[in-house]
Amino acid sequence: MLSMTMAEMCALSLDDLRALDRKVKEERQTAVRKVLESVRRDSNLDILIVEDNPADARLVKEVFEGNRVPVNLHIVTTAEAGLDFLHGNPPYQQAPIPDIILVDWVLPGMSGAGFIQTLRRDEYFRHVPICVLTGHDPETLPVTPGTRILKKPLGAEQVFNLSETL
Repeated sequence: MLSMTMAEMCALSLDDLRALDRKVKEERQTAVRKVLESVRRDSNLDILIVEDNPADARLVKEVFEGNRVPVNLHIVTTAEAGLDFLHGNPPYQQAPIPDIILVDWVLPGMSGAGFIQTLRRDEYFRHVPICVLTGHDPETLPVTPGTRILKKPLGAEQVFNLSETL
């Protein structure tokens, strides 16, 4: 990382500051890329799927299993079970913290929206990326920034494109 004294920074022109900003961003992106590459090489990605439709869960599972990135898929059928999984409640005492969560918008009991709101308020889980699975018009969903949406019925290409971004 770049290191400069305050006096050196004050002496920089606006163009120099912009170049410095670009350099810092490039270094940060390189560091993130290296971490992601090491995760992909050294361990499986843990993905929690909160989906009550067995056909949708099976499609997601089949596409990820065919992906070059090794994954551990954990499937639960309710938002409440998803919260139990995340908090290590029985029967999920040994459950890992997922690298990403795929959640159906419409679930029995607590909705996908309620599940997401609960996670976004939780200091420990608010950073976990979430992808919503829905049959609703994505433009009408009140989701938080950074939440990705996959429209049902799911196609293998949609899930594959998501898996490629991981």
